[in-house]
Amino acid sequence: MAFLRRGDTVKIKGLERKPQFNGIIGEVLDVDEEGRSARIVISRSGRRSEMAVRLRNLKLIEERPPPSFASNGIRYDSIYEGCRVRLCGVSSHSHFNGLEGTAIARDLHRWKVKLRAADKWLMVPEKHLEVLDVSDESGRRRLMKEWQYPSQNPEDPRWLIDKM
Repeated sequence: MAFLRRGDTVKIKGLERKPQFNGIIGEVLDVDEEGRSARIVISRSGRRSEMAVRLRNLKLIEERPPPSFASNGIRYDSIYEGCRVRLCGVSSHSHFNGLEGTAIARDLHRWKVKLRAADKWLMVPEKHLEVLDVSDESGRRRLMKEWQYPSQNPEDPRWLIDKM
């Protein structure tokens, strides 16, 4: 199962008790790793509803757009769970500067970061993290494919799909 995070677009599959929901597209609101489920929002017949679905019954079809996407409502500098970050400005452990990782969870003003190059986790103050931008010169960011499914969140640029 792919790592899901808030804003990802998923397709429901393999439900046996409620097969009428199979094939429906939804958007992840939050993920409960311990319970192995996700709360998603779906839109059917113009009505929005939320439902909890086991992770094994969800297929990731589109990832949330990066925060640097030029759109109203998405702040460029905001860090969110699952985004790629780079450590910077750390003076006490300067050897960490420049390392990249994934922001996993927030605890007050610090983020739990899974380092990309090593199997290590660090608690890093958010002032020492920068979000990796789509236009980052390192070129290590995966190219985004064209979005197909509208978002349920008006702050997400995918919300405009099928609205124009």
